[in-house]
Amino acid sequence: MPDLAPQELLLLAILAAALVALLSQRVRADPALSACRVVLLTANVTPTLREQAGAAGAVDFILKPFDAAHLLARIRAALAE
Repeated sequence: MPDLAPQELLLLAILAAALVALLSQRVRADPALSACRVVLLTANVTPTLREQAGAAGAVDFILKPFDAAHLLARIRAALAE
């Protein structure tokens, strides 16, 4: 299997706050993904979710529904950090 280029960004759709910590722990534990930025897509950003995601290393939230231009702008901003 060929080596894959390191990932710079993960775009994760989150349905439940309980998944944030689990997904982020697995991402951070994977050497190929540990340095990448994590951006969350969600329909509901609560203070609890924002706190959990920030502690887990997420760099941004994008609320659903969103349009393509907004999504691309936020991804570009996350990659520029």
